Amino acid sequence: MKAKLTLRNVLGFVIVLMALSLALTVVHNFRGGLPEEILDALPKNVDLALKKIDYTETRDGVRRWNLTADSAEYNVKSGTTVVQNVSMTFYDEKGLEAGTLTAQDGETQSDNKMVRVHGDVVVKSTKDYIFYSDQLDYSDVTRMISTESPVRIISAQMELTGKGLQLYVDTLAYRVFSDVKARLHGDEKQ
Repeated sequence: MKAKLTLRNVLGFVIVLMALSLALTVVHNFRGGLPEEILDALPKNVDLALKKIDYTETRDGVRRWNLTADSAEYNVKSGTTVVQNVSMTFYDEKGLEAGTLTAQDGETQSDNKMVRVHGDVVVKSTKDYIFYSDQLDYSDVTRMISTESPVRIISAQMELTGKGLQLYVDTLAYRVFSDVKARLHGDEKQ
């Protein structure tokens, strides 16, 4: 019996060829790299890299602070994690929100529970104070935000500028060290 070359047979052959071509393309483009290739893609001083992180520090089952960032790169030797586009939420001793912090980037030290942030740093307290600086440190041991850089503090009652700051997260008490200038808002008659 002789096989006939019909339109139906040609279309079937073309469909089989297209399916094989598509399967080969998918296998070639979506196969995972070898572990060595993946590790070579990381920067040389980075042991672990993550995207979209969300970390919460707790003590005795109570939230202390929460850090979110677009990316994090951890170096085992130094114990340092470099984070980008940082947002932190601080909680008081009862686990209630005490304030928030945002910054462009920062580093965390796992051994001493320190976080250093820089670049457009803004701290908003639940008492309607807003603190601005270019760099701040947070110590979980002392529960204090501090800097030696210039700061600006704004509230409904005043605007204050100065150099150096200590802000206690649990009490929201703060101290500005030098070059302090304040302007009080109130019932000023114009």
